[in-house]
Amino acid sequence: MEYPEISRLNKFIEDHKIVVKKLTEPIVDSNLIPLAFEFSGTSYTIQIQDEYEDLNYNNPSLDCLLVLRDLAIIEDSTDYLAWCNYMGLDTNNSFLLDYYKTMVNDLNRIRTYFPEGKIDYFITDLDFQLGSGPMSQLRAS
Repeated sequence: MEYPEISRLNKFIEDHKIVVKKLTEPIVDSNLIPLAFEFSGTSYTIQIQDEYEDLNYNNPSLDCLLVLRDLAIIEDSTDYLAWCNYMGLDTNNSFLLDYYKTMVNDLNRIRTYFPEGKIDYFITDLDFQLGSGPMSQLRAS
């Protein structure tokens, strides 16, 4: 079955020449994994949670989805404390605070590439959490 969500995600990846690579550092928190995120000619270091171990699938589309999802979580947060509480992270971590500030600034540039000016990760939270629909296909490939 072909999911339109996956088609839109793959077109976005192609249009913006997105590449995601796992890094060994910088580690800003033991609960986060650093990734290089090449996006429209600019490189970012993104820290993501991978609670479902989706990076183990070695699926570029899924890797991009994980980055976009974590960026959307930062974008939707009202402030650093709210983000840390939502993510279950230590609010007293100065490296994490620096990362958050950098990402809030970088999001201003990144969101301009989305049609509505808001980060979209193309898959619903329900499908993501349940591993259903398009997520089951991404995790199977």
